[in-house]
Amino acid sequence: MLRTLPALAALSLLPAPAAAADPAPTPEQVAFFENKVRPVLVEHCYSCHGEKKDKGGLRLDTRAATLKGGDTGPAVVPGNPDKSPLVRAVKFTDPHLQMPPKGKLAQAQIDALAEWVKQGAPDPRTDAGTATADPYDFKKVMAGVPTHWAFRPVALPKVPEVRGPQAARNDVDRFLLAKLAEKGLAFAQSADKRTLIRRATFDLHGLPPTPDEVEAFEKDARPDAYEQLIDRLLASPRYGERWGRHWLDVARYADNQGGIFGGQGVYPYAWTYRDYVIRAFNADLPFDRFVTEQLAADLLPAKPGDNRHLAALGFLTVGRKPNGNVDDDVIDDRIDTLSRGLLGLTAGCARCHDHKLEPIATADYYGLYSVFKSTKDPDVLPVLEPQEDTPDAVKYRADNEKARAAAVAAHARITALTLTDVRGGVGEYLLSVHEAGGKSVYQNPKAKDDVLKKKLHEYVHNTVAGAWAAWVKGNPAVFGPWEEFAKLPADGFGAKAKPLAESFAANADKKLNSLVAKAFAGPPPESLAEVAKRYSELFDGVHKAWHAKATGELAKLAKPDEADATATGAQIGTNVIGRYYKLEQSLALDDADAEKVRQLLVAAKSPFAPPANQFGGSRLYAKASQDEINKVTQAVAALDAHPGTPARAMVVQEAQPHNGKVFIRGNPRTQGAPAPRAFFAALAGPDRKPFPATSSGRLELARAITDPANPLTARVFVNRIWGWHFGRGIVGTASDFGFRGDRPTHPELLDYLAAKFVADGWSVKKLHKLVMTSAAYRQSSRSADALAAAGVKADPENRLLWRMPVRKLEFEAYRDSILAVSGRLDGTRGGKPRDVAQPATLSRTVYAFVDRKTLPNLFRSFDFPDPNFSAGARASTTLPPQALFLMNSPFVLDNAKALAAAAKPASAADRPAAVQKLYRAALQRAATAAEVSRALAFLDAYPPNDVVVPEATTWSYGFADYDDKAKKVTAFTPLAFAGNVVKGGKLAGVDLTGLELGPDGGKATKVRAACRRWTAPEDGKIDVAAELSHTAPAGDGVLCRIVSSRTGLLGEWTAANDSVPTKLKAVEVKKGDALDFLTFSKADPAGNAFRWAPTITMPERQMAALPGTMMKWDAKTHFFDTSKLPAPLGPWEELAQVLLLSNEFAAAE
Repeated sequence: MLRTLPALAALSLLPAPAAAADPAPTPEQVAFFENKVRPVLVEHCYSCHGEKKDKGGLRLDTRAATLKGGDTGPAVVPGNPDKSPLVRAVKFTDPHLQMPPKGKLAQAQIDALAEWVKQGAPDPRTDAGTATADPYDFKKVMAGVPTHWAFRPVALPKVPEVRGPQAARNDVDRFLLAKLAEKGLAFAQSADKRTLIRRATFDLHGLPPTPDEVEAFEKDARPDAYEQLIDRLLASPRYGERWGRHWLDVARYADNQGGIFGGQGVYPYAWTYRDYVIRAFNADLPFDRFVTEQLAADLLPAKPGDNRHLAALGFLTVGRKPNGNVDDDVIDDRIDTLSRGLLGLTAGCARCHDHKLEPIATADYYGLYSVFKSTKDPDVLPVLEPQEDTPDAVKYRADNEKARAAAVAAHARITALTLTDVRGGVGEYLLSVHEAGGKSVYQNPKAKDDVLKKKLHEYVHNTVAGAWAAWVKGNPAVFGPWEEFAKLPADGFGAKAKPLAESFAANADKKLNSLVAKAFAGPPPESLAEVAKRYSELFDGVHKAWHAKATGELAKLAKPDEADATATGAQIGTNVIGRYYKLEQSLALDDADAEKVRQLLVAAKSPFAPPANQFGGSRLYAKASQDEINKVTQAVAALDAHPGTPARAMVVQEAQPHNGKVFIRGNPRTQGAPAPRAFFAALAGPDRKPFPATSSGRLELARAITDPANPLTARVFVNRIWGWHFGRGIVGTASDFGFRGDRPTHPELLDYLAAKFVADGWSVKKLHKLVMTSAAYRQSSRSADALAAAGVKADPENRLLWRMPVRKLEFEAYRDSILAVSGRLDGTRGGKPRDVAQPATLSRTVYAFVDRKTLPNLFRSFDFPDPNFSAGARASTTLPPQALFLMNSPFVLDNAKALAAAAKPASAADRPAAVQKLYRAALQRAATAAEVSRALAFLDAYPPNDVVVPEATTWSYGFADYDDKAKKVTAFTPLAFAGNVVKGGKLAGVDLTGLELGPDGGKATKVRAACRRWTAPEDGKIDVAAELSHTAPAGDGVLCRIVSSRTGLLGEWTAANDSVPTKLKAVEVKKGDALDFLTFSKADPAGNAFRWAPTITMPERQMAALPGTMMKWDAKTHFFDTSKLPAPLGPWEELAQVLLLSNEFAAAE
């Protein structure tokens, strides 16, 4: 039974701030618009719907004009792509509305426009100017750099003197108190010790302290007890799990690519980056080194036997990769993550034009583009060392060796079979190209049908056609006879071929290869097809002769070599084919003329030595061979999921240095001025030098970012730390320090923290301690009444920190805390991701599998950031889905049971102590006398026979006998559930095989009525409403009745190929009355399906769990087998659930 107390607890979670009207686009939305939407509009729309021309009164070059629309109304309906004319036009679904007129856009462009509208059509364009006639002067934008606070050099400011009764604990306080004094404000009183240890433990561990830890800290009278608490928390490995997750938001961490077309594209080793981040925070790796490793770990020296720092490169590689390739969009994602995550700049807009609001030119953007274009993802990821040699690892090595050996053997055998098949048909390909007029199947479509009929390969046909001049005409000693025979007409071919054949067989001038001459000795060919057959036999013979000679070497080829040990399944095939070709080149036939013929098969440019990627790509494999190749390839790929597979780093590596140019309007086909690989001009200064010509420039880029002279990196990171401690950064826009970002509330404090951070060796833990030992951090979230009133009036948003903000726990901390207080948290650290959506998963949430493509609703409901983009901060909302999850989640229920089990009393006399134990476990404090009294009253009021969904128990299902004279049901026979429906059968000599009841309706019979029975649980007056539908074209319909066990027939309706309303008002019922909803098939049993799912309401009664909502019994919603319902929570378990759902539990206070 759902009662009021738990429901109120769930619905009373910390309230969300009111949403602003018409909010500005988020940085992620701006990036999406600039990268995906604006280029499409500029290239395909502005010429007809821009400043110079507005066909149909429609302009699409400003935000206002787009929303206003043209002569027929708005072009877009924000949030609804299906109702937006712009989206319908580009989809070409309406024959009267198709744009652009020159042809349909690419599907990716259509999808981008639809997604943009679905997002609400967020549009950063201003309405003062247009995109076609740019009103901005980029030189003016650059001129603002010296005066903008974020681009000024970081300098240690003078610490202000503070007067007054409040003592500052450190310099952080002095900066804050100076600002507060200007408003006549001061800090709130210090928080009590329980609050402090909870606040600090939640902040640094993402978990609550244990009751014993709280009690010990409250009793610790040492002057430095709090400082020692901070040191202890920072030294715990749980610190890295908490703060590593913060950084993973910035790094847009996920465990898959986010593929668009079907596949998930799982990253099997993304977790090694997650574990690297956790390890780095725990080790207090200097932040400048942390950044450098994430951009260029492969270019740094490694310790002998320890290359674990390579996992840092996941910062670049764990981003979205929708089509599985590193294309321009993936490079853009890397630039965006780097610029916003490390520098607080939104560089993405410069992909198409000089940035309108930031000092970033397109040349800057494409300079970084070239850095990452000079970088590649390797085919094989390196194994991380050292690794523990576990039993799983031992088994993996054996399984790996077996799978790879099988793959190599299969590829070796199938490569030989495939080449034998292809090379045995040389003559057939000569003939098919001849009949196609020397054309490929693309040049001569008819040839495609002929090739298919002859079961030849299109690729080989096309290659022979393309190589004809060099391969056939260039080798007259072999193909001279073919050229001559091919000139003969089909009619009388044999007679005319005879003298030619005799001449070739004689080979008087010795210009022909002797094997070719021998092929035409004896009877002359009667057709060109026979000539083709002799050429096939000739080449097949020399190929097989070589195979016979190479038997021993080919056996060695079928065994793995060093390159196969780490190759993917597909690469093993490439390796084997490469070794096969190498052997063909190194081992010759003894007969010189035979070898000359064979060389025409194996030479590098021979049409019969196809590249490795064409064996599968051009379907050269026979179907059975392709199936076997797929099987062994998948077996090798499956090793990535093996429990013992060695951990690998998702690295990048140097490629050929790319010297790029600006893509005009982001179009790679329209290139402009050179864009040398270099750091942003606004940060590098007038002496900026391009990165070395011999490398990608990643290491130089990392050093430029972490250079203490760079004004942004330290500022951005200390601001993030501040925001993660106080709920909001000194700069409110954590990833936007540019011209349109928020100004800092305390610019001097920001510079002080940045300068001290660098001076302290970029130590993150020292920064934590400085912030957390301040009086500002240690103050209460509740200020004295007079001070609170003054604070609300002078600083209603608490930007000046006159009290400590109350912060709601994030998803990870909330879930982990539920596990921790229930005693069920699995402390296993690191390793492969887990599915935390499953209630049985008890590990910390930082180890969750993050699905970029389809982020689970559980994550979305609790404000988990979109892993497609770098996230500077999380939203903090309270929504109905959160409350519903908390009330009904098996995860919460299981943990409530565990929490209650540890506190449940042995006797009634122990109940007050048990309540105290429950409060100590859940909230780390004693319950007040009033709370104990309320809890005992709640326990006493608990019903003795509770059920999970009481409304469902009022329904039963079966068949009934109805007395037409008495107008009453004379017998009701219940039926059992068969899966998700109730079905009849042969019962007591009556055949009810066709009878069926489901959530919406069922199937009726003429023999007995299908009966859905509702039993009144109490006295009252009810209303009944439903729509009876019979839509089957066959049959003469159904007859339905509602019959009361006490008063008889209440209503009767028929439906035949139509729908009718069935309503009853103010029907009086007594507890125990049965209302039977009967359905009969009429005379014709065909088409006996019907839909009828009544809803019963009792307007004078309210649902206990939802005050204000009238009592309701819904036949459709409550249709399930009540015998399979889980056992409900007991009174102590439900009390435990109430505490887990409370505001106090959900707050980091």
